[in-house]
Amino acid sequence: MIDMQKRRDYQTKMSLIARLQSLTQALRTTITGLLRQYLIPKREQNISHGREKDMQIIKQQVEVLIQRVLEKASLSSEQAVELLLHTGAVESGYHAIKQHPKGPATSFWQVEPFTACDIWKNYLVFRTSLRAKIVKASNIPERFMDELPTIEDCEELLHTNLAFAILMARLVYRRIPKALPNVGDLNAQAKYWLKYYNAGGKGEESKFLYANT
Repeated sequence: MIDMQKRRDYQTKMSLIARLQSLTQALRTTITGLLRQYLIPKREQNISHGREKDMQIIKQQVEVLIQRVLEKASLSSEQAVELLLHTGAVESGYHAIKQHPKGPATSFWQVEPFTACDIWKNYLVFRTSLRAKIVKASNIPERFMDELPTIEDCEELLHTNLAFAILMARLVYRRIPKALPNVGDLNAQAKYWLKYYNAGGKGEESKFLYANT
């Protein structure tokens, strides 16, 4: 009888241990599922929010820089500052300064060296006063007051000189004989950018709107 009772007690004990192990595994599985459902997405959301906050700071700093540079060249207006800020957002997202993978476009505003050279050859060459302001505002060598930059010069300046890139992007728009879109009118800005800045490119109005909302 004693042996039978011990056997029953042992079997009961082992049964309880097995049940506890099963419950522990089930609890571990439940906790893991809850962590995946709530904590991991929250962590990813925090990372995403952090990136968005960083981008907001970058855009604020770029906006201040755009305004300062344009003011030095007497090319500033609220419409111009906002359009250039939004142009940089759609052209590069303020993530890259060279067209991927091997395109010629350079700077946050993705201006091609050929375009910059054409601005000097067919626009600034006839506007001595403006050319002087461009040279001073972008802090480039004074020799460009009298001589035209080469393709190599323009590529290097676009790649290394933010002020020069801002001014070249501004002059792309300035050469257009049509008023700049109003501040805050994203739809009009998208149409303007697509028609005059991205002319011949692969852009779409929706791309501009997405990059700036």
